[in-house]
Amino acid sequence: MAEASAAGTLYPVPVSQFMPKRNDSDGLSISQCGISSITVASTTAKGKRDCLAEFPASAATDRGLTVEARPTERDPGHAVIPEMNYAAYNDPDTKSIIDEHAMALSKASKIAWPIEDNAAPET
Repeated sequence: MAEASAAGTLYPVPVSQFMPKRNDSDGLSISQCGISSITVASTTAKGKRDCLAEFPASAATDRGLTVEARPTERDPGHAVIPEMNYAAYNDPDTKSIIDEHAMALSKASKIAWPIEDNAAPET
């Protein structure tokens, strides 16, 4: 899956960006673009910059997933998809479902940051 940036270059959205990590015990962390800035959304809690993919909430909710707002002090637009948690990803009975959800979110996404000729936002 790839989407065109404003500059016309295609960027793949890795499925790995949508796989729950160890710190996603309560669900896959996301940020709401109408609330979170690109700088906040693309910076982890440990201060590391990461790829930022954008997808419509309907890409999750149309699959029966829930998007729950869980604002934090650092990210007022923080939310989670609770069904896509680390325990479910490691459970042999649900891993294939999580894999399918991750693939669907990847296909519905485009890279929001970084994009060609777009310097990192000021922090």
